[in-house]
Amino acid sequence: MTSGQHLDLSTDVARMLAAKAQDLVSRGGSVDADWIGQQRVELGVDDAPIVAETEPSSPVLAQIRADYLAWIKIHRRPKTWDDYRLTLRQTVLDDLMATHVENLVREDFAETIAKIAEGGHFRQAEKTGQILSAMYTWATEDSRIRGYDLTRGMLVGLKPPEVLVVRKPKRRPKPHEVRKLLQLRETMNPVTAAAVTLMIYTVQRRYTIAQARREHFKRIGSQLVWTVPASHLKSKRDHALPVPREAWPVIEAIDEGWLFPSADSRSGHISEYTLTHELGDLKVGFSPHDLRRAFNDVVRAKGFTRSDVKIVLDHSEGATGDVTGEHYDLYEDLPIKGRMLKIWSDALKPKTKKPRRQKVEEFSFGEVGADVVRSSAVPGSLDASS
Repeated sequence: MTSGQHLDLSTDVARMLAAKAQDLVSRGGSVDADWIGQQRVELGVDDAPIVAETEPSSPVLAQIRADYLAWIKIHRRPKTWDDYRLTLRQTVLDDLMATHVENLVREDFAETIAKIAEGGHFRQAEKTGQILSAMYTWATEDSRIRGYDLTRGMLVGLKPPEVLVVRKPKRRPKPHEVRKLLQLRETMNPVTAAAVTLMIYTVQRRYTIAQARREHFKRIGSQLVWTVPASHLKSKRDHALPVPREAWPVIEAIDEGWLFPSADSRSGHISEYTLTHELGDLKVGFSPHDLRRAFNDVVRAKGFTRSDVKIVLDHSEGATGDVTGEHYDLYEDLPIKGRMLKIWSDALKPKTKKPRRQKVEEFSFGEVGADVVRSSAVPGSLDASS
């Protein structure tokens, strides 16, 4: 096939056309005069023929997203599916998702993730670019590319432009700010409100809260103890925690199974990201992890040490494999944990005004010498000799 004359096309452009033709043939397509004519129009060599407008034949990007997420749900871990689902459903991607793929070019995606980065979320922009690129790679595999009519490799290496990343100071909410979140529970879905309650009063990580099961909570004496299995923890060892009484109704409301079930989740329980997004939607000004810093500040102010705080927060930083740490009694620290969590839960109680003390009338001297006139408010407090 003749792609053109040397006066029309440069050598580089001719080679590019040849490469595209080879790719088309390898995918079962055929190169003919119509195809070459279309390529020449796209290159601006020839004028486009005037044709009646027709509806795009390719699917909108949202259809590919739905198919991709359905595949991820089957072939990847629930946590990966949750992560990809939330990333690909960001509102900033809505315009892209509503566009037919034949009308999209790489620059459309690049400009969108640049907006995310410029909004101060560089890491999120970088992650979004990676997941969009992974979706395109999946959709352009040999067994799928015909159905989606995408250009292979179009999003390879997609990343946001470099921006100045300003590290924000870590947020340390005060008890009155956390009390405000407690008051907002009535606006939440009941399951989410229950999860937020347990998260606030036990200050455990999001995924530990999300995976809580009723059988992990047992009465030990006068305490309700949550024994968290190692698989639900970052430290990868079992963790026992006395639950503050303010959170008991959350546990006692469930007879068995997941404490925070979700019919929409393949795992059967709510996603850890539900808690993050709930706090974000409510604009409380802090994240679930910031609650742990708030707990640290409150109990450290009462004289507890950094090491004390670690046994509640399940921190293993600095661990060096000492035998004592690896073979400790799971319940030996319950008393000190209970004291710290009691201080924390007390700090979250609504502040009530102290009753004003009744004013006691002052003693006065009458006009008759030094006779003391006693106030009726303090009977018997003084006698005449006083």
